[in-house]
Amino acid sequence: MTTRHNFARTGYLVTEAALAALAKDYASGVEQTEGVRGTYLRILVAHSKRELETAGVKRATTDAALAAVQRAHEALYTIVLAAITTPDIAPDDEADADETRRRTKERNRRSTFARTSKTTLVRAIEAGERLAALDPATVTKEMLQARYAQVRAGPGTATERIARLRASLERLVRELAEEDKDAAQAAVRETQKGLRAALKPAPAEPEQPAVRPLTRKRKQVGELTLHPH
Repeated sequence: MTTRHNFARTGYLVTEAALAALAKDYASGVEQTEGVRGTYLRILVAHSKRELETAGVKRATTDAALAAVQRAHEALYTIVLAAITTPDIAPDDEADADETRRRTKERNRRSTFARTSKTTLVRAIEAGERLAALDPATVTKEMLQARYAQVRAGPGTATERIARLRASLERLVRELAEEDKDAAQAAVRETQKGLRAALKPAPAEPEQPAVRPLTRKRKQVGELTLHPH
């Protein structure tokens, strides 16, 4: 919330200068947020690489790299959660279901930057990116996303493409479940419904009645008998 203008006091009727100040505050916040996301991704890459080195892995497989990312993420995410959690959104055993859901969603909203960084890195590694070859000083979210997109759009059988998409879908569902379990369950139900419908044969076209040729029915005219007057 900007402190340059008391919008409530003026009934949210603003001068050009006040509105310009608000827009600048937003732009500054977006720029700062993007900076945090980029920096955190580089931190995650650096710590994940250190996890590989600590494990003594000489030639990291995809599974070994993913395990390293998971270990680094768990350690870093614990710190992030502690930093973004304020008393009004801290876990409360005495809170009812609605309040618990609100607190959880807000904690997830504030820590989204950390989870999305992990997701981006995981997708890139699954797409063939080598964790050991990444340079924390130059890695970017766009670079990793391009790698993932290249593989996702690449060649393969229908079964292989479905497997790649399924893995992506499962990750998205898990992420949504962390924020809103009810929404995740609803999304799964709708997806299942759509997939079941896709397995059903296409409905047959209704048969059209045969078109009978138009023929003129000749009117039978009986013989006329003339009677003399």
